[in-house]
Amino acid sequence: MKRPLRIILPLLFALALFSCSKEDVEVPLSSLAGFEWTFVKSHSGSISAHSGSIFFINEGTGFVTGTNGVIHKTTDGGVNWVSTPNDTQADLHDVKFLDDDFGFAVGGDSGCSGDDCEVNGQVILRTTDQGNTWNVVYEGDGAVFRAVDFYDASSIIAVGRKYHFRNGELNDDLIIATSLDGGATWSEQIVSQNQKGGGQEVIVLNDNESIIISGNESKIYKTEDRGQSWRLIETGLSTPALNGMKVGENIYIGSRVEGLIKSSDGGETWQQNGLAGRTATEPNAVNAIYVSTQGVSLAFGIGYWHGGDFGSHYGSINISHDGGQSWESYHELQDINESLSEDNSIYAAHFPNPNLGYAISGGKLLKIKRITERD
Repeated sequence: MKRPLRIILPLLFALALFSCSKEDVEVPLSSLAGFEWTFVKSHSGSISAHSGSIFFINEGTGFVTGTNGVIHKTTDGGVNWVSTPNDTQADLHDVKFLDDDFGFAVGGDSGCSGDDCEVNGQVILRTTDQGNTWNVVYEGDGAVFRAVDFYDASSIIAVGRKYHFRNGELNDDLIIATSLDGGATWSEQIVSQNQKGGGQEVIVLNDNESIIISGNESKIYKTEDRGQSWRLIETGLSTPALNGMKVGENIYIGSRVEGLIKSSDGGETWQQNGLAGRTATEPNAVNAIYVSTQGVSLAFGIGYWHGGDFGSHYGSINISHDGGQSWESYHELQDINESLSEDNSIYAAHFPNPNLGYAISGGKLLKIKRITERD
């Protein structure tokens, strides 16, 4: 692995200050490892620093979810944002679309504070008009949905965690909710009791199979019958799994400490795919991943700490051009317009096509554009 490099070099900093005006919509960072990195400056509206997920239908139209039921929409690549209306105040942790019109957002709250506190519980929202309006199609109590995915336009699955007191202790159950009628009605079931962290991610593999990535214990649950039955698969990870994605016949999972793991047999067995064995001083959380069919891999996460006792984290980007065998790591990603106290960690990313993607960094939108082919 190459030594971490700074993305914001003094020369780049000076050039950006002299070349960018208030009217500029993109602040260039640098061109590194075959990609151009740019912070998109919003002219109207904004996304929250506590955004939960991001999904772009195409190069221009995208969505970012946040706390208190917020769903932001842009139609010009993040230059302008509007908040789309819905009827929930719950935090929203994931948003996905099957096509340009049809999508779901999921979330929930497990607790609250204040004299008039009302716990929102789990919630699923649906849109059928390109995300202009969202309707609550499912609500519950005492749970949080973390992710959603599609078998097809009729069959949808959401996963999360439900809280229970058992034997005097608070425990998590891994739960799912499934719909067979396009999201009009839902059925909820417990996949595993006392599963710490519940369900963190769900990945549909084919017409009948899907896997759930559990939270704190990094286990996999797999179904071959669209969620009617599940079986446990051990991943070998000892730290929390955070996210995952399927590319062709391969499945990738990012973890908090142990980098990436990969399965080429439908999740039955797993192998290390890089970024593991980092030292205590090196960033190692992989919060979001993107892997293309051309062998290009990007892993996003938390970079170095800076600014002393009242500082924050840089963003971290790891890039591989050989299927994860070797990585170039950049752990000091920063928007030059932000103060030292503003966080630049990257918590979510999405690529509408292999050559363009977006990530959420400290309440800002980071644009990632592939500009060169590399051997």
